[in-house]
Amino acid sequence: MKWGDKREWFIALKEESGGTMEVPTDSEPELPFWLHRYIGAFSILSSSRPSSGFGVSPIPLSEIKNYCDICDIDDTQDFMKYIKSMDNVFLKFHNEKSKEKQKLSASKDKTSGGKRKK
Repeated sequence: MKWGDKREWFIALKEESGGTMEVPTDSEPELPFWLHRYIGAFSILSSSRPSSGFGVSPIPLSEIKNYCDICDIDDTQDFMKYIKSMDNVFLKFHNEKSKEKQKLSASKDKTSGGKRKK
């Protein structure tokens, strides 16, 4: 696995978490063992996002709390902090992608005289 653009995501995640998360430094790193727990949980919890029709919504705190209860997670505050940090970076990434698509679409509209092909 190569980090590629994921390295920037990890750096943003480290900043969002207050500097408590490690950032991979090699080109083909192994994930720290402790991080697997959070990545797995984040993957599961991502499917609990509410659908708003206005893009990607954040994972509700209630869903994270329920996950902690179901999985008997003792360090609920740290767990919630890490999941919310991951979610904030995820949301920022998707919002930026959405803005890029909107700019591209607006640019195409301008070059085509505002007419789209059907």
